Amino acid sequence: MKAKTKEQTEQSKNKIIRHVYRLPIEDEDKVAIEIGGTSYEVINLGAHGIGILVDEENAFTAGQQLEAIKLQLDSEHLQLQGRVVHVSPRDFQLICGIEFIKMGKENEKAMLNFLRRQRDNLFGGK
Repeated sequence: MKAKTKEQTEQSKNKIIRHVYRLPIEDEDKVAIEIGGTSYEVINLGAHGIGILVDEENAFTAGQQLEAIKLQLDSEHLQLQGRVVHVSPRDFQLICGIEFIKMGKENEKAMLNFLRRQRDNLFGGK
């Protein structure tokens, strides 16, 4: 059996981040989102989606297309588009799950780099 190369190990990490890992977002994390000019609290973030808290039940509907998403990850500002996947109750609030669409290579790279740094900080990795 062959040993994995550093490149193969990185590819494995990227695959895990892309398809499985969802980062819980805390108040001290430098993550912010604005959709259509309104700011929302971010509760989790994945490579292709985000969970936000909404106060009003009719703020978003499943399947709704979102054209103007501004996402801040540390000092990076991404312009994204998305689609509402669900609006679900949680305690006395509502969670809205948004899937990012048409991300582009640069936005995807910025997202994966941010998630990798946060994962390493959270789990003491690397």
